Amino acid sequence: MVEQQAAGGKAPVMEEGAEQQAAQSASNPFAGRLKKRYPDKEFADDEEVNGALGEYMDELENYQSSTEEANKKLMEVLQEAPELVSIIKDVSQGATFTEALSRHVDVDELKPMEGDPDYDAWNANIETRKKSRAERESRSKMYQENLEMSTAEIKAFKEESGMSEEDTGKFLTALNDLIGEVVDGKLTRKTLARMKKAVDYDMDVQTAAKQGEVAGKNAQIDTMKEKKAKKMEGDGLPNLTGQGSEVAETPKREKSPWDDAIDMETSRRKKLV
Repeated sequence: MVEQQAAGGKAPVMEEGAEQQAAQSASNPFAGRLKKRYPDKEFADDEEVNGALGEYMDELENYQSSTEEANKKLMEVLQEAPELVSIIKDVSQGATFTEALSRHVDVDELKPMEGDPDYDAWNANIETRKKSRAERESRSKMYQENLEMSTAEIKAFKEESGMSEEDTGKFLTALNDLIGEVVDGKLTRKTLARMKKAVDYDMDVQTAAKQGEVAGKNAQIDTMKEKKAKKMEGDGLPNLTGQGSEVAETPKREKSPWDDAIDMETSRRKKLV
């Protein structure tokens, strides 16, 4: 950088070489073409352009190498089975695979006989294909059954919750978005918060149920205590008040003349003795 005297002070200016370099970067013939491949890059200077150019060349070379290897294997396969060339040609021109296969291959001669080199592989592949088809049919059937069950459950849930058609649609959309994010592995804080809210609600319901159960048992115990206390008060037995408490004395009844006579006779006999 050089400085040039200006009225009122000094102002820094770019060197002539730097100006030329900036102009060359802006007009680099590869910058515009690379921008299509790397839209996030700025390409502010030749160094960034050259780096992107080298990266792009590596991609092209790797693609060319893998393509050549694939073409080589494909040519080997087609040379071993020239009928495939005719089949591919017919299919590319609009024929179905079955139609093309029947035109160029004798299906009856495809199945190997016992002792042929590919006899075991043929049978193994047929069993694998049958098993795969059975699994696909089973999954398809299960999916259809689950779909019918879900439709009935959604209808019942809508009626029990008193939701309108619009509210039900919004709810199902939100639920579908949540499930999609989980399946795609997109666990954002918002998604986790929504899941936590649902889990917390279930836990609160369980806690409330347990508390209600305990409260009910306590109420039963209190009722039994009250009944027992009332029974003890009305059965004429002395009241017991805790550990170490004394038995309340039974009130004395007034003596009758007969009682006095017995006492006098008892006293007289004691004196005679």
